[in-house]
Order: sequence, then structure tokens, then C-alpha cells
Amino acid sequence: HLSNTDGAALRLDRAEIMSSVYCDNGFSAAGEVVAIGAHVKGSVYLNHAELGRARPVPDAAGAPPGTAPATAPSSRTGDALRLVRTRIDADFGCWAGFVAHGTVDLSRSSVGGELTLLVTELNGYPTAADFTNGRFTVITISGEPPPGLLDFTKAKADFFRDGAAHWRGGGIILDEFEYRAIDMTRVTVRQREQWLRRAMVASQRKADGDPDGYLPQPYEQLAAAYRAAGDDHAARRIQLAKNRQRNRVTSWRQWYSKLWNFLQDGLLGYGYAPLRALTWLLVLFTVGVILFRYGATPYPIADVHQHTFTLSDSVGYTLDLILPTSALQERQVWQSSSGLGEIAAASLVVFGYLLTATVFAAVARVLQRN
Repeated sequence: HLSNTDGAALRLDRAEIMSSVYCDNGFSAAGEVVAIGAHVKGSVYLNHAELGRARPVPDAAGAPPGTAPATAPSSRTGDALRLVRTRIDADFGCWAGFVAHGTVDLSRSSVGGELTLLVTELNGYPTAADFTNGRFTVITISGEPPPGLLDFTKAKADFFRDGAAHWRGGGIILDEFEYRAIDMTRVTVRQREQWLRRAMVASQRKADGDPDGYLPQPYEQLAAAYRAAGDDHAARRIQLAKNRQRNRVTSWRQWYSKLWNFLQDGLLGYGYAPLRALTWLLVLFTVGVILFRYGATPYPIADVHQHTFTLSDSVGYTLDLILPTSALQERQVWQSSSGLGEIAAASLVVFGYLLTATVFAAVARVLQRN
């Protein structure tokens, strides 16, 4: 039991520890635990440990009117654990009974093994845990999300794992966070989409974070992880969510961009939903066949023996309009009538080019990946 209410209760700056550090099983430090530039050649364990100075919670009945408790989320805390530029060659474990009455600062530190952190009792605010510019082999986050932020700005990890509670809520900052693989078991793509959206909101809460609510890198990073795992469908879903988030935060002052993005989303899924484009092609083809056969019937360009525009002619004519390159040559025989027919024909040509290009682009992505 260590205590220093004015500063560090335990300081290990630039310490060289040949084996492991065990501050567990009832260890407490009423003050900061600081190890700047230290090197631990073994593991560090802080299970069932309590760090930092606990803030007393005033009695609600005796508190002055309008006074918030000292532990309210609006109050800023100091550091409970500060391991800046510290290198741990093996594991860093805080997976059971760990309590921190301040920020856990692991910025610019490295962990050669697995970093396992229980975040339920991380009471630091506005940042509960700071991993910025850190280098980790495996990161495992468990427990309920804390009131403060989990900041992974510019951190790097080979593998990242979090629990179900973090898929549903909590504030996590993913600005330029790089990982080779991420936990995909029991996690749906929709939950990961919400996870990324909360990361955009959390980045806005950070003092030097993103002010606009849109960062492409976290989406690209997750899509790359899905592609590396062979799940191209999930990767396309994340790319689609990226474009939707960009349009969501775009101001209506740029109304032309928002309308164009809505059109791309509805018709093409920004090019990442080829089945949607194929469905639109089938819908346009059906509408065109019916319209040209029973509504705006085209007339022959040249004087031919057969002047009747049959259903098979309507099918061939509509296909010739929709397909960017066609050998049917129906447009050299038939001409759309003025008004509705010309408008419909021109629209089919435009949408045909756009939608067919999307389908072929999707096929090309599959062939390139294989």
C-alpha cells in the first residue's frame, strides 16, 4: 500500500527490470504510478490493484443546489498509471479487479506480448485509457465501456479484440489506428458499422480530434482487415458505410453533392452493391419493354415491309438502349417517338452506361482479388 497525495506513489522512470513486475493481489497506490522510459524484460501484472486517488462522492442531500458530484463525467481527472515510452517485452495484464481513479496512459509504449485490459473500473475522464502512438502485438479489451474515451490514435497492433459491450456502446477513438487483424467472431458487420460511427463521434470529443465527424482511414482499415480475412462482402459493406458517413456529415450548403451522393447510394450503393445495380437494370429493362410496346411505340426509320412493332422488337430495342455496346443494332431500325419516348430512350442510355459500368467494375474487383 503506497500513498502520496501530492504526486507519484511509485516512480520507475528509466528502470531496467530483468524479470517481471507484480503489482497485484491487493496492491494499492494512492497517487500516480509512473514509469517513463522503463524497460521490463518480462511481464507486468496489475490484477486486483487500485491506482490513483479516489474522489469522494458528495452526499446528494447535503450537496449545494446545482452542484454536480466530483465523479461526474464533466470533471477532469489526472493520471493513475503513466507508462510513457515504456517497453514491456512480454504481457501486460489488468484483466481482473483492476481499478484506476484516473487515466491509464500507455502512449508511445510497446508491449511485445498480449495487452489485456479490463476497462469497467477505469474512472479517468475525459480519457480513460491512452494508447496513442503505442506498439502492441495483441490488444484485448474487456468489461463494460468506461465513461471516458479509449484513445487508439496512431497506435499499431497485430491483432485487436474487444468484447460485446464495446460493439454496442462506449467511446473509442480510432484515428489512424492500424491493425492487421480484428476479432470477427460473434460480431456482425452492422455492429462494426455502429462501432465506427461512434468512433467518429468520439473523435469530435477529443481536443485535437476530427472536427467534421468523418475520417476515411478507420473505415479503410476495417475494410482491409475483412478483405485479408477473405470476406469481400463485409469489406464492401464497410466501404459503403464510409461513403454514407461522409454524406451524413456533409452540409446542405453543398446540396448538389448531397443529392448526387443520395443518387449514388440509392442506385449503385456507391459502386459497392453490384446486385443493387443489377436489380435496377432488370427493373429498367422491364419498364422499357412495357413502355415501348404499349405506350410510346417507336416507328421505323426506313420504309420496311413490316411496320408492326412487336414484343420481341421491344425487347431488342430496350436492350440496345441499356447495353453500352450492343450488336443488336435495333436503334438503326427504330426511332423513338417524340416526347415521352425520346425522354425514356435517353434515360435508358444514361442509366444503362452507369449501371452496367458498376456491374462490370464489381466483377473486375472479384477477378483481381482471385
